[in-house]
Amino acid sequence: MRGEGWTIGSRSEFRVLNTTPLQPASKDRATISALLETVEKIRSLLNPNLRVEGLLRTMYDPRNNLSNDVSSELVEHFGDRVYRTVIPRNVALAEAPSHGQSILKYNKNSRGSMAYLALAGEVLRRDAKQNHYIN
Repeated sequence: MRGEGWTIGSRSEFRVLNTTPLQPASKDRATISALLETVEKIRSLLNPNLRVEGLLRTMYDPRNNLSNDVSSELVEHFGDRVYRTVIPRNVALAEAPSHGQSILKYNKNSRGSMAYLALAGEVLRRDAKQNHYIN
């Protein structure tokens, strides 16, 4: 199931990963609220076991005070559900789709590529810690 800027996917259970770009705007807070409302609707109608596994901060620019404020609010409100990995604004990340390539294939040494590899490691470590998917 796809929504504006986010995806609900599945492995052995539904997982939700917020990939909405967190730009410093009030829209971001509304987008997160809409995502959580959608999760609640799916829980009540289709899957009572659905849970939000994590929120991912993307298109992040640490030079922007408002980006830092939104990020801090997310961590304050959602705690450990916010991934520690942050995906930065990055030219290679913007260019890769227009070349029909993943960021790893397009520019494996870019900051964006390294950030997504870090995210993959963080997700795997969380899964191993929770004993959900890795024995």
